[in-house]
Amino acid sequence: MLALLAGGAVVLIWSTAFSLSREAIKDLGVWPFRFYSLLAGLLPIAVFLPKSIRELRTASNGERHNTLIVAVINGFVVSTVNVIALAFFPAPAVLTLMYTMPAITSLIEIVSGKRLHPFAMIAPVVAVVGVLLYIGGSSFGAGAMLVLINASAWAFATILAGKPSHSISGISRVALQCILAFVLNLPFFFIFTVVPNGSIPLPSWNDVLAILYSGVLNGAVAFRLWYYAIAGIGVGRAAYLTLLVPVAGSVFASAFFGDELGPRQVLGIALVSGSMLLRLSIPR
Repeated sequence: MLALLAGGAVVLIWSTAFSLSREAIKDLGVWPFRFYSLLAGLLPIAVFLPKSIRELRTASNGERHNTLIVAVINGFVVSTVNVIALAFFPAPAVLTLMYTMPAITSLIEIVSGKRLHPFAMIAPVVAVVGVLLYIGGSSFGAGAMLVLINASAWAFATILAGKPSHSISGISRVALQCILAFVLNLPFFFIFTVVPNGSIPLPSWNDVLAILYSGVLNGAVAFRLWYYAIAGIGVGRAAYLTLLVPVAGSVFASAFFGDELGPRQVLGIALVSGSMLLRLSIPR
């Protein structure tokens, strides 16, 4: 039950993060915003870095490699590729296409022979149809391909994160993820912000609130809850909970920011929600 609640909290954080952060992203620019938010997420968890490094050193080679791969994909690759994709593809479509991840996770499990239940085969099809219907007004191109590749990488990292960890704790995973994400993003920040402008834009007080929400809640806190949910309810169920993110995000953006939520989006949301219910009904 606690793991399910943790998954629900992750859905709430992830579904509201973009709407609450987009004004700060417009004010500061993508890379300054990412610099500040990653720094904000790193600071409260930096105290756990010595512990995480010790655990990483004493872990088996397989567990060490899995932990580092998950940290790099979840902390750096997913968010960076999304930023690049936004240059080619409308933001709502990028955010929605990312949540083909549960369908891809299910397909990987089916291919590996772990999930042969009929619902496990039907659910990803329903999810993809719902997502495509939701973004039906957008054209496909390089951005869509980037996002789908990114969703596949996230699915792979989710399955790796579900492997039992005997030496590396959840909080250590998050600490490693935060420091790696910050370090790997520094070159992009200097190349695209510091070098062209010769200075770093300073955030306003409103920007600071968005940075804290994105960096601390949407970063360190959300991923600590995410790994807890994966351990508690399993990879497949945790992955399918994320289908609620575009659903809750659309409702939140429509209610508080006046974003459009037409009949096509409502039907797409219904299909996505239905696929999640199918997946969650499969016995573990």
